[in-house]
Amino acid sequence: MNPFEALEVGVGAQADLPQIWELDMALVLLLIF
Repeated sequence: MNPFEALEVGVGAQADLPQIWELDMALVLLLIF
C-alpha cells in the first residue's frame, strides 16, 4: 500500500472512526517513512 492509498483509506474511515483512525494513520505513516 502506498502513502496515497493509505490516506484514501484513512479519509474514508475517518467518517466512521475519526479518533481511532487519526492515531492509526499516524502510526502507518511512521512505518512507511
